[in-house]
Amino acid sequence: MLADFLSLKIELVKEQSYAITHNRSGEPLLSEIASYINHEGKGFILRREDGSQEKVDYIRMSGEIQIDLKDIQKNGEVAIDEALRPANREINEAQRKALFETLNRTVPSLDAGGRPISAELIMEMWESMDFSFDDSGNWQRPTMVINPIQAPRVKKELTRLETEPDLVRRFEELLAQKKRDWDDREANRKLVN
Repeated sequence: MLADFLSLKIELVKEQSYAITHNRSGEPLLSEIASYINHEGKGFILRREDGSQEKVDYIRMSGEIQIDLKDIQKNGEVAIDEALRPANREINEAQRKALFETLNRTVPSLDAGGRPISAELIMEMWESMDFSFDDSGNWQRPTMVINPIQAPRVKKELTRLETEPDLVRRFEELLAQKKRDWDDREANRKLVN
């Protein structure tokens, strides 16, 4: 009878689990999302900064893996990594789909009505959002999810926000108001334990 190599299997599962949840190279949006390991249960409670919460059931995300024993004998761990790569892509795609379903359901959105992206439109979007600040009171700019084709235009419009006096003044007023709102939320936050 051949050995089962249980300890090797366990180590491979740990490595691949880590790769799927932490090493999302080529997945810039997914790589910014914090990962937490839960060892039991059917779901979890998602608590948002605004104090709202939602019970979420786990969603099974999987990918198919096919490894030829001859490839493992010839190439070793490299063969395993190569076989797992398509499965990781499948899982990342499922994660991205779940992320956007959640965002579409829970995050305020702005219908630009066909208007081209502009500094004014970015300001309008930011006015509808809660801002976050770090422990030193510095604004943490929200992540903007855009089509890569729009990146040069967005960059240009963000530069306008930082250089045109009227836009700078409007932004500073907005930032001051959002900081006061954030301070109020933090002061009224209920701490556990």
